[in-house]
Amino acid sequence: MIAIIGGGASGALTAAQIGLQATVPCRVVLFDPSDHLGQGLAYGTRNFAHLLNVPAGKISAFPDQPNHFLEWLNRPANVATLLRDGPVAAGDFVSRAIYGCYIASVVEEAFSHPACVASLDVRASRVVDFIPTATGGTIVTSDGDTEDISHAVLALGNLPPRDPLPGRHPFFRSQRYVPLVWKAGAMEAEPDDDVLIVGTGLTSVDVILALEASGHRGKYIVTSRGGRWPQPHAPSPSHHDYLAAGPLPHSINALARIVRNEIASAGPENWRGVIDALRPHTQALWKNLPLPEKRKFLRHLRPFWESHRHRMPPTAWRMLEKLRAEERLELIPGRLVDFIEDENGVVVHLKPKKSQELRNLKVQRVFNCIGPESNFRQHFNEPLLINLLARGVLHPDPLLLGLESTENFEPIGAKGRISPQISLIGPPLRGMLWETTAIPEIRVQATKVAAYALRNVQPGWEI
Repeated sequence: MIAIIGGGASGALTAAQIGLQATVPCRVVLFDPSDHLGQGLAYGTRNFAHLLNVPAGKISAFPDQPNHFLEWLNRPANVATLLRDGPVAAGDFVSRAIYGCYIASVVEEAFSHPACVASLDVRASRVVDFIPTATGGTIVTSDGDTEDISHAVLALGNLPPRDPLPGRHPFFRSQRYVPLVWKAGAMEAEPDDDVLIVGTGLTSVDVILALEASGHRGKYIVTSRGGRWPQPHAPSPSHHDYLAAGPLPHSINALARIVRNEIASAGPENWRGVIDALRPHTQALWKNLPLPEKRKFLRHLRPFWESHRHRMPPTAWRMLEKLRAEERLELIPGRLVDFIEDENGVVVHLKPKKSQELRNLKVQRVFNCIGPESNFRQHFNEPLLINLLARGVLHPDPLLLGLESTENFEPIGAKGRISPQISLIGPPLRGMLWETTAIPEIRVQATKVAAYALRNVQPGWEI
């Protein structure tokens, strides 16, 4: 039996690949407390204002079928066509909720195909421990059930974000503070509330879109250290593969110089094509950098990379521009200092960038959108990870971006011991791969993890 722990996109696509690749009967059990397979945090939203930040023609679930999602969208009487007036084009940005339905349908079709010899059992259970053995291991769930398996796939997604100030600040227990914006009902506020959004990534944009869709009339104050929004998608000519000739650079300065020269030759308005041409090489570039150069990137260039690489749909950008013109949206680069709550709201003490003066801002609600935590040494409420880290099966990578792993995505423990009966997928591989959270990377990993897990399926483990 193969266990997949986590039913978001990573776990669902791994399950689908096992169903497609299996050549002998085997059983797959997918554990996830949620009732919605394939959705997780990313695609579990029910707000149709939350759009994919990648066009429909570039986000197929299968690396060898680039048009699969687009074809699925345009099937007669499909959920997507019922919500639209006409066919979906390759450049359209569709709802993330629709993409969640697509992932679920991919799994269903894989296991219902007449040629499929595997079976799938989806269990709404939380796995709290996994005890590795020489031939696999034992799964332990929160209700006390145990089950012996041949292989475990940890598809746990992102860790929750840390709070925006260190320590146990009393405000973080307030009803005015929203620590996890993707929980059901979290993206809500009174219509006239002024709100503070901490973070300027794509999640902050989603909060604004959700509030606007609900009829919000108050102001949005948005802050982050760098104060950079994701750039909008826009038409841009494709750029030649300027790294194909190699060798890949070994330093951040050399890479930045190459990219700047390419943008200068393409024209500054065509920077998107230059950045997109890096995509096939991103993971190889990251692996090629020595550890000190990776640290330099994280210190100095990460905010620029994030804002130019992970872009927002044009409609979202136009909404922000509209709110700015109405003076309902203010972006303040800076550092949070304190929160002081009273019966009317909370006073936020903020030190703007390049200023010695504090600003005191009065809001009624604070949304934490700083992005997922990646440091596995931080405290978090996930018993499975706590147990595996304490036992030394898992170990944080040197950059504290994820977990130590082999090239086959097997975890490397605290004493350098490899656990071949476990596979990692998705965000925990960030330290090794850097780019590992988007569907184009996840679908490749899922194909590889499925093949590796099936190698450990023996005749004795069949249905």
